[in-house]
Amino acid sequence: MLMLSRKEGESIVIQGPIIITVLKIRAHKVRIGIDAPKHIDVYRGEIFEAITKGKPGRRLGAENASDEKPPS
Repeated sequence: MLMLSRKEGESIVIQGPIIITVLKIRAHKVRIGIDAPKHIDVYRGEIFEAITKGKPGRRLGAENASDEKPPS
């Protein structure tokens, strides 16, 4: 895990098209903004866990894919 310190208004860039910006810091909360292409799914951790619970091998974006195998 990469750990970084950021101040309000500073950003982190992930592979160019994904930008995470610290919008506001107040008491024990940090408000962040995530700018990512529309084809990239972004979830809060607890939501992603609920989506993937009981589905081993599930990856981000996998819920948009069909579970059917393509015809041979």
